[in-house]
Amino acid sequence: MILNSQSKYGAVAKFFHWLTAIIIVVMYGTIYYDQIPFLPKTDINTMIFHKSSGLLLLTLAVIRFLWRLYNQVPYEDQMNDKKDLLAKVNFYMLYFFIFAMPLSGIFMSIFAGKGLSFYGLFSLSSLEYRNLNGAKLFHDIHVQLVYFFLFFLCLYFQFKFHSNCSGSSSSSSSSSSSSSSSSSSSSSSSSRRRNRSSNRSRSRSRSSSSS
Repeated sequence: MILNSQSKYGAVAKFFHWLTAIIIVVMYGTIYYDQIPFLPKTDINTMIFHKSSGLLLLTLAVIRFLWRLYNQVPYEDQMNDKKDLLAKVNFYMLYFFIFAMPLSGIFMSIFAGKGLSFYGLFSLSSLEYRNLNGAKLFHDIHVQLVYFFLFFLCLYFQFKFHSNCSGSSSSSSSSSSSSSSSSSSSSSSSSRRRNRSSNRSRSRSRSSSSS
């Protein structure tokens, strides 16, 4: 199923979700790759690859957000209770960081006079003059956004874990209640059968005695 349904997300939404996750992992990996001593050295400029992945993440975030507006949201992902408010706020905060982190990195590079290259396919030109104060400001913002994103990402995993545990417990309780109700119904039907057979036995004995 390509589009979302009332019960689950469609193939396109799942593709956007996992592609976003892969790009974020790649971006973090390119930042720390050169700082890990036992990894093999490469001729690839990891910072250029990091910036290109940031442009890709921003583009994908716009498409993903428009796709979410165009499609219906599954019923299980809608806010049905006040207790879900914190989880929804956390979800939209992650959306905010997915937009804000690439934008702050783009402005940092432009103000620093470095420009941006999208995997060597095309480039975004920098300012004619460098604004180091602006570059430093957006660098600090970019770093803080990364840390806050990791914090809210941990909260996201915690909410997902709690939701899955709650769903499992509710399903097990419903199955146990259904099994108990089925056992009670079977026992009641057995008792009814016993009563009917007992009544028939009494009727036979009364008829034989009268004859």
